[in-house]
Amino acid sequence: AGVTRLVTHRASQAAAAQRAGRAARQGPGTAYRLWEEAGHPGRAPFDPPEILTSDLAPLLLTLAGWGAGDPAALPWLDPPPPAALAAAKALLQSLGGLDQAGRITPHGRAMASLPMEPRQAHMLLYAAQHGAERDAARLALLLQERGLGGRGEDLAARLDRWNSDRSARADASRKLAERWAKAARGLVQGAGGEAPPLGVLLAEGFPDNLARSRSPTGEEWLAAGGRGLRLDPASSLARAPWLAVGEAQGEAKGARITAAIALED
Repeated sequence: AGVTRLVTHRASQAAAAQRAGRAARQGPGTAYRLWEEAGHPGRAPFDPPEILTSDLAPLLLTLAGWGAGDPAALPWLDPPPPAALAAAKALLQSLGGLDQAGRITPHGRAMASLPMEPRQAHMLLYAAQHGAERDAARLALLLQERGLGGRGEDLAARLDRWNSDRSARADASRKLAERWAKAARGLVQGAGGEAPPLGVLLAEGFPDNLARSRSPTGEEWLAAGGRGLRLDPASSLARAPWLAVGEAQGEAKGARITAAIALED
């Protein structure tokens, strides 16, 4: 559904054994598990493979770059879910990274060369075509780095705070963003024109997350992709009529908006 969520569950038997083994490497002793021994066999033998629970768009873009047009035909240890593959393909096609036959495009190769998720890479390349690659690179980094520019759902406010932050971490992050911006400039031909607003840049990478308010309190939102989203009514974004949403976490129905920029009508 395009959202990230954390789920609390019991550790698997393999994870418990791995934890004990890690402690044993430090020295002799005893490892205690804080649950009943009788309940241990009822735990899952292993954690599920990451390929079954992750966004497959980065993997699919890499495979397309290798010339693997049909990922389902590869000899996987754990085959990726067909629904997740279909969603990843649809996303990459909407971003221009794949053509209708599933082959990688020149734009897709440029996306794959950048060290970030496909959505963010597309946003950065679009911005570079309009002379706004520095802003887009910083937005991409804000989506990756927790706490950079402070906390809160408003990415524009976080960007302002980060720009004025003179700490060592903020300075190092700005240098990294500048390297990304420089890389993007080298991948596009002919940049110029008026730089788009921050919200437009974010919406370019997350077109299905363009959201319209549907409650007077600003708590309920409807995304272009058809999903319902929720926002803390005390947020500074709650009064905006439209939001470009960069991140939402939680259940697919009513996921909580955690990173967004307000848009005007």
